[in-house]
Amino acid sequence: MMQPLARFLKSRFLKHGAGDYTIWFGEFRGQRMKLDLQSNLQFVAGLYEREVYPFLCRLTSRIQSAIDVGAADGLYTIYSLRKTPAKVVIAVEPLRTERELLLHNAAINALSRDRLQIVSDTIGQSTTIDKLAHDLPEPIFVKLDIEGAELDALMGSTELLKRDSRWLIETHSLRLEQSCADLLRSHGYEVRIIPNARWRRLLPEGRSIPHNRWLAARPSEASVKAHVEIYSSRLRWEDL
Repeated sequence: MMQPLARFLKSRFLKHGAGDYTIWFGEFRGQRMKLDLQSNLQFVAGLYEREVYPFLCRLTSRIQSAIDVGAADGLYTIYSLRKTPAKVVIAVEPLRTERELLLHNAAINALSRDRLQIVSDTIGQSTTIDKLAHDLPEPIFVKLDIEGAELDALMGSTELLKRDSRWLIETHSLRLEQSCADLLRSHGYEVRIIPNARWRRLLPEGRSIPHNRWLAARPSEASVKAHVEIYSSRLRWEDL
């Protein structure tokens, strides 16, 4: 009942077609994006991927670099440029139409290209995260959203996992979620599975697969102690 009613109200009162809109609430508030309100109203209302907001804020605190793998329209890329101290932000997006949209969104947010690098390669085929991160300053934040290839991408990140890196990964099956968590833990990372909010039953994001949620990871305190250059006080969830 709720979803048909919501569709009717949106079709009746919202504009059709894409336009440039400002996100009102949440961690992305103030950020401008080219959106179609008919299908992206949750973006503007600050409800899209709302569950990750507390983790995103902590994981990106004091970072020096960011890698957005599966950057799409640049939501997380632009966030990294606007709201973090990252000196370098790399957006990885193989689709030309999405790269063009990302550049448009960067422009309407008045962001220069000085800190932004856009990579069109496909992770796992043309390059690896290790190669992209080789010369980047730490701490490094990595967001992964690559539609089922997240484990392969992690397996190409073994050198980065030895460094001060923080991860936000969207998983697309329970098996992949568990495999990614196991791999991260085997490298000394503390992993948190981010559950979907209960209110998603009323306001779903319209995902086309049965399992879709995020996990957050950062080096555990035991791992930090093995690297004297990283202070453990930086790596508590509440301080990140």
